Amino acid sequence: MKTLYVIRHAKSDRSLSDLSDFERPLNERGLKDAPEMARRLTARGVKPDLVVSSTANRALTTARIFADVLGYPAGDILEMHELYAADAETVFDIVQRLAPGAETVLLFGHNPTVTDFVNRAAGVRIDHMPTCATAAVALPGTWQDAEPGSGSLALFDYPKNTAR
Repeated sequence: MKTLYVIRHAKSDRSLSDLSDFERPLNERGLKDAPEMARRLTARGVKPDLVVSSTANRALTTARIFADVLGYPAGDILEMHELYAADAETVFDIVQRLAPGAETVLLFGHNPTVTDFVNRAAGVRIDHMPTCATAAVALPGTWQDAEPGSGSLALFDYPKNTAR
């Protein structure tokens, strides 16, 4: 059984109009939510074998914060530019190419892609993954077996979730 934690980047700062969408940093709330959500994974005993992130500033910063809290070397984060403007099919392609020895993977990306991917991979209906939301998709078999409907939703958490 493989577990893929699909994480939407934390809240970004849209007030800096001179920066491109790709360059936007996290805002104050994002800088607070990211370590909190990472601590929730730590409390569940999550230890990633691999961390994969979009190269957009807000996603990569979120991934680095999670890596720090989870004790994963930030220099080992696999940065994938193709996650920046990806669709769900691209994410399936990426997942199918993950290292076979990795059992637990964190993947950081953007909406609407992360919501669409989780819905398709786990056969669920999540309307919207808020910023810094985390969805764990349990996938039987190998990464190469990942396809729509092949997984199940093992966790869905987000910063304002009070029922965790």
